[in-house]
Amino acid sequence: MTVHPRRYRAYGLTIGTDFPMHLPAVDREPDVVIFTGQRVEDQPALAGEILLDHIERGEHWYSLARDQSGALLFRIYGMCDFVIDADHTRVELRMRSSAPDGMDAIMVGGALLSLLLYLRGQTVLHASAIRLNGRSIAFMGRSGQGKSTLAALMCQAGAELITDDVVAVRSTAPPSIEVGTPEVRLRPTAAASLATSLSPGSPVDRSADSRDLVMLRDVTKADDDHGSPLAALVIPFPRRDAVLKVEQLSPTEALMSIVSYPRLLGWRDSAVLQRHFEIAAGLARTVPVFVGHVPWGPPFRDDIASAIWDAVDR
Repeated sequence: MTVHPRRYRAYGLTIGTDFPMHLPAVDREPDVVIFTGQRVEDQPALAGEILLDHIERGEHWYSLARDQSGALLFRIYGMCDFVIDADHTRVELRMRSSAPDGMDAIMVGGALLSLLLYLRGQTVLHASAIRLNGRSIAFMGRSGQGKSTLAALMCQAGAELITDDVVAVRSTAPPSIEVGTPEVRLRPTAAASLATSLSPGSPVDRSADSRDLVMLRDVTKADDDHGSPLAALVIPFPRRDAVLKVEQLSPTEALMSIVSYPRLLGWRDSAVLQRHFEIAAGLARTVPVFVGHVPWGPPFRDDIASAIWDAVDR
């Protein structure tokens, strides 16, 4: 099948697709090609060795199975299947007939690219990251914990977005993270509160899953393929009645926290689990990890970003 000449760069990977992505376009040979197969009505039972299986509140969210040839099937339940060849360079996307238009780009940009990075030996955190004056901070957390909103607040205060929702970690010295998506996906209330204070050059669009997409990085600038050195990890705990406070965790607490926030949960593959723990241990030794008790909006206080920077500076 011929793939349309769309090529994008994110997390150190070049991908070719036959559908548009919210990623920086490049003119490079793709590391992996993703093409759209026929839409399907049902998702048959998985066969083969189960490498990944995430169940939450009694419901399957996603699974990964490997057959005898080494090919993989990555399933997002109720949404799509990704059929991945044995060398992980060619992927067929089979969307469910009931999936809204535009979900292909969301599923690829988050779940699939995270999986491909894991398969290449990296660890991936459920986090968003920003950079200011050569230093980067990543905000780790579950969905709805304020990662993207805090990244947008930091950009409002002068930082540049590195990536949203997916942080690919390099085991360099010091540890570094890859440049990813140039926009944040915000819930409409947070986007509306921040829209008036963000740069006039920060356009807002609506995603297929009813989030507001706010562009926070110039996509015409070349990617930094050397990675961005990681200065700190921050775990937000947003509450409307919180007292603004940023506290550093002990190395043991930091390790347990980093291990708790992978981008994909439910791994059974021992090699992936071992790599994730080893990289998390390295991060806990070399990168300070903070808990941020953040008074939540909207409206948002204007001293949140400075409190986080002050803690990192100390």
